[in-house]
Amino acid sequence: MPNRNFDARHYHDPLVTIAHLFSPALRPGHSDRIKILEALYDSRHEAQERLWSGDKLSTSYVHTRIKLWPEQHLAYTEKSITVYNAAQWGTAEGIYSFELPEGGVVTSLSLWINGKEEKAILTTKEKADTAYKTIVGVEQRDPSLVRWQEGNTVSVRVFPVNSMDSRVFRIGVTAPLKVEDGRMIYDNIAFRGPVFRRATEYTSISSEGEPLDEKPAGFSRNGNLLEREGAYRPDWQLSMPLLPLRPQTFAFNGNAYTIQPYEAERSTVATTAIYLDINHSWTRADMRNIFAMAGNIPVKTFTGDKFVSLTKENFREFVEPLLKHRFSLFPFHRIPDPAGALVITRNTGVSPALADLESSVFRMKLADRLADPSFPKIRLYDLGARLSPYLASLKASRTFRYEQGNLDQLRELLNKGLFTADPETPDKVVIDAAKAAIVRRADSTATGTAPDHLMRLFAYNHILQQTGRGLITGSLGQEHLVAAAKEAYVVSPISSLVVLETQQDYDRFGIHDEGNSLKNASLNGNGAVPEPHEWALIILAIVSLYLYLNRRRWTVSNA
Repeated sequence: MPNRNFDARHYHDPLVTIAHLFSPALRPGHSDRIKILEALYDSRHEAQERLWSGDKLSTSYVHTRIKLWPEQHLAYTEKSITVYNAAQWGTAEGIYSFELPEGGVVTSLSLWINGKEEKAILTTKEKADTAYKTIVGVEQRDPSLVRWQEGNTVSVRVFPVNSMDSRVFRIGVTAPLKVEDGRMIYDNIAFRGPVFRRATEYTSISSEGEPLDEKPAGFSRNGNLLEREGAYRPDWQLSMPLLPLRPQTFAFNGNAYTIQPYEAERSTVATTAIYLDINHSWTRADMRNIFAMAGNIPVKTFTGDKFVSLTKENFREFVEPLLKHRFSLFPFHRIPDPAGALVITRNTGVSPALADLESSVFRMKLADRLADPSFPKIRLYDLGARLSPYLASLKASRTFRYEQGNLDQLRELLNKGLFTADPETPDKVVIDAAKAAIVRRADSTATGTAPDHLMRLFAYNHILQQTGRGLITGSLGQEHLVAAAKEAYVVSPISSLVVLETQQDYDRFGIHDEGNSLKNASLNGNGAVPEPHEWALIILAIVSLYLYLNRRRWTVSNA
């Protein structure tokens, strides 16, 4: 039966067992305890629902190929992963979680079936889930599925991995290159999954245009490639000199997509109150500095049941308990003056996700408030390096006018009465991390040399933008965005990639590769390479054309 539990070996500790006999019963139910552990220890991967066990699985080999477009601040990463089942009998289900760069999206998936690579088809999330659960849970045959999750993560499922045997799958990720401190940075796409302590890895990095001058530690140069082979390393990055973003265009289906440089556009705004989202990642020095720069603007925080204005006299009473909290869930829906509010946050990246709060009173009240069209976007200033899952989900849902920086930059904005504007439109998305914007325009004659990853990034961020608060409120009427996901072949809150064993399986679940689309992404940035049967048709067409063009010359020669 499907279960949702921590996928780890259980060890018997006699002292814990004896102590348990004398301890009171835990009040939270099993599912609530799992959610608490997920949030506190960032363990969502370990607690994913499983249809089959996977505790004997290990990751044995990772083949990573990376293509960079530095002048467009883009990257595409393909990881081919081999998972091995050490069990003496039975089958297992391999589950992997990938953490994507902000704005990044999965754009390809393959599963090797009977020694042959089978590419995924993009369909609605509901159809993909139904097909996977039916085949894996009942029929026990070959599928693979990649599913969008909150917090810039995706999960990949592979079944079956037979005893004493291996399976191979490949996932492709299109993402922006992060711009930070005058440098461009590529972060390796790390994953969680079956243990990889003994895994080996081959990694190659290529670049469109000039060869890369710098290389990460452990890499060597082989012509225009940077290469590394050895033990698998999840955490590494490539830092490059910042190249000016050169506008380029990709054209498809009557639309042109152009990437352009973007700098934050700011507008004048009056701040009526500053709200501090306090947890143990804050320092007292942070708050003293904010008090000083606030001047006559009230500084408030949420104590658990109400907002209070902070003063020198009550600082210790209200702030000291909040500094002990490992995470915070700021109640944006309870802000009395949202148009004039400025929320300042800092956190360690740990918190419940919105999905963990499903059916809670907190989430329902938040959804009700955000569903009100008159509720404005809240100004959020981030003093940290990483948003918590809760805030990241709200940011992806376009709940905020967001800025990230330090206290000096905050002081300047407050002194000038400025804050970032809301520059996005249905035909323009902003990729903050890459300091770039992608603009779409209707143009059936446009041409360009940009990779198709440009359109894929636009489509994914456009879907998040248009779905917006509907991700939280559960609003209907987002079905038209499925067509945009299928056209660009991107995994999103409404779409998934799935590989099934036979064409009959696809037909049975109504999954079809319909319409003119980009198909699965590839390293060359021009969609998926032709399948073997497509190569046969291409070769046949070339031979036919060659025979036709030379028919007259052969006729004359024979005469």
